[in-house]
Amino acid sequence: SERWRRASEDFLKVQTVDGGSDCHDLKFWKCRYFHEEVTGQRETITPHELSDLSFDFRFFIGAPGVEDGSILIKSGLLESASKEVRFSSPTRSNRPLCLYEGDVKGHPTSEAGIKWFLREGNELQWGFPPNLWPRGVIRRLDNWGWEVVNPNVVLRAVDDHLDDEVMWSDLITSLELIPINNPNTNGFPVYAQLPSSFRNIRR
Repeated sequence: SERWRRASEDFLKVQTVDGGSDCHDLKFWKCRYFHEEVTGQRETITPHELSDLSFDFRFFIGAPGVEDGSILIKSGLLESASKEVRFSSPTRSNRPLCLYEGDVKGHPTSEAGIKWFLREGNELQWGFPPNLWPRGVIRRLDNWGWEVVNPNVVLRAVDDHLDDEVMWSDLITSLELIPINNPNTNGFPVYAQLPSSFRNIRR
């Protein structure tokens, strides 16, 4: 991962300066291991850490179609809307309850003027002020990556060492047909292809 690549680079720097020894090498990796484990389990993100990442942006809801007498809405998770979303230029925010704000780059709308607002390091909201899209929750993934999810979209930090299939496999392999609130359209039942975790997100 990127985190361990940086650790290896730091280790080489230390060896170059100090000459290195078995005892010193062991101490470095032991300390670094505990440091990275703590960092990997941290559930809040700093504004500068957020701004350093690029995100793969995917909608929950995709294109509708008709299948076996029902309207089936394909999952938007099967295709990226943008792999270059960035929450850049963090500055202190004057907005109530928000700590930092900045500019959103690479959003699928391709429009300028989208701002982001970070609350407490685990809630992120963006849009065209004063009208913002639903608030997103920042989560830590099992691979120590970052995810931002709201009722409409999921964003995951791009990891150059993971291909798309691996990065999204947990959601895509859990897709199921979920009835939409409006149960019928022109006599057709309506279902959406959504991950099982979506039920909790919508609450």
